[in-house]
Amino acid sequence: MSCSINPNRRKVKRNDPPGNIFLVGFMGSGKSTVGPIIASISSRGFIDTDALIERAEGVSIGQIIKAHGEPRFRALELKAIERACAMQNVVVSTGGGSVLDGENVFNMRNSGTVVWLNCPPEVIYERVKNDNSRPLLQVNDKLSTIREILSCRELIYRRAAHVIVNCESKKPFRIAREACNLVRQRRATQL
Repeated sequence: MSCSINPNRRKVKRNDPPGNIFLVGFMGSGKSTVGPIIASISSRGFIDTDALIERAEGVSIGQIIKAHGEPRFRALELKAIERACAMQNVVVSTGGGSVLDGENVFNMRNSGTVVWLNCPPEVIYERVKNDNSRPLLQVNDKLSTIREILSCRELIYRRAAHVIVNCESKKPFRIAREACNLVRQRRATQL
């Protein structure tokens, strides 16, 4: 499997303003679970870009990809992230592949703080092994596929993120607290 990346259409900036919190990470890393907790702790709204897309299109992400292909889904994802970036004081859960588009990374980094929820493949596998709605995991050996895709994306997540939260052996509330603390520390050093 190759890692297909949409080349950066813009140079990624490293100086970023306060505001939104963007959660990135592989499918099953906990973005949609942890996001509402972070929103509650930090008194922000919560947006899930996959849910925005599904609501707007009236079908699931899997159905969009099956009917129109991944490029159509990625175009919808770009628009959803652009809309989220235009908002203020929100926590945004993004799709696992959102960082593959340099424009998404540019937009997120310049609209707030990007937090990578980093989970090992085995933890992700345990969370998604019985979930048949994930298009990339319509295979026999899900764990090997997770390992392969994650190894391709790890450096991309790392470069996109301002802060990294290791999610192994942690409950969602602890992950959310740690993310909030890291975002707060990062912003304090920018003042």
